Amino acid sequence: MTQDFKGINIKKEKPDKFSNIGNDDSLFCWVQRKFNKGYLLCDDGAMEKADFIHLDGGKTLSLIHVKGAKSDGQERKISVSSYEVVVGQAVKNLLWFERSDLAEALKGRVRKSNSFWKDGAKSSKD
Repeated sequence: MTQDFKGINIKKEKPDKFSNIGNDDSLFCWVQRKFNKGYLLCDDGAMEKADFIHLDGGKTLSLIHVKGAKSDGQERKISVSSYEVVVGQAVKNLLWFERSDLAEALKGRVRKSNSFWKDGAKSSKD
């Protein structure tokens, strides 16, 4: 599936400050703007389930892993090492698709660096 990254610096994984998620040209900001229906949690950090967890308001739960590109050239190829890192994270976190396990695990590890949105608007953890 092709995505439009116009205005996004695909080499920039995260904003300079987590409070700026959604307000600059990083890939984290792209995710925050793209997944703006339902609930979105930024769980970036040690022992994360994924960089972002999205529940679309229906029955679709997505664990989103973000990795900045090494090049922004039009002719760039896939980075096998980056691909392996992201796929490894995704495979490791497949166990969290049991919804009750995920909900329980997230309750116990909310950090100040976590960010929450409901329908695209900044929200609290509640």
